[in-house]
Amino acid sequence: ISSLGTGARAGLMRQILIGCHRPITHAMCAALAHPEEVVFFVGSLDAFDRVLAVEAIDRIFLIFWSWRIPADVIERYKPVGFHMTSLPFGRGGHPLQNLIESGNAHTELCMLVLDAELDAGAVLDRQPLCIEGPADEIYARGGLLACQRIRAYLDAGCSWPAIPQQGIPVEFQRRTPAMSELPREGGLEGLLRHIRMLDAEGYPHAFIEYGAFRLELRRATLRADRVLTDCKISVRD
Repeated sequence: ISSLGTGARAGLMRQILIGCHRPITHAMCAALAHPEEVVFFVGSLDAFDRVLAVEAIDRIFLIFWSWRIPADVIERYKPVGFHMTSLPFGRGGHPLQNLIESGNAHTELCMLVLDAELDAGAVLDRQPLCIEGPADEIYARGGLLACQRIRAYLDAGCSWPAIPQQGIPVEFQRRTPAMSELPREGGLEGLLRHIRMLDAEGYPHAFIEYGAFRLELRRATLRADRVLTDCKISVRD
């Protein structure tokens, strides 16, 4: 748990809870900083529950969050979340990986009011987002954009209209660790996409199993007729 703001004045200040499953950057903190607010950052469900239990939280925002929020919390706080697809397209798990695997280079970062149905809430804001590069850079880019939009939303008095999603929902399936194995067929561009979409902490990185060894691949680049990548070799469990 980390926080922005002056603790001694916390009782006089609006208190904001930000749940984010990705690393919090200095740029994200700078985008959210406000002299009349205390912002708590949490990266796990346990920390989320602990802050709610002891702090008088006014607003909740969830960025790339991986856990279900209890119905009573949704009802009381009306949390706002972010999803990396043009909703209702791409509801469900691992949106970034599914998008990159399909060859997409751009998407939308949707800001939505969370409700009981996963990724189905009304949309407050849509912003274009480039998803080129390794996954950890994309998450940092998207996290900063999310914090900038949170700041704008708070500064507007949380008054943006919530627009119900329109169209036929398309759901993504969650990936399994076995799906990170390097594909045995396809071109170099597909190989590059596979490596970079998994190139973030907390994900099973692209890998090859060779005899007693496991080779994990990161930081890939395409150079004419080859893909260059860092490789970590370890003994298989």
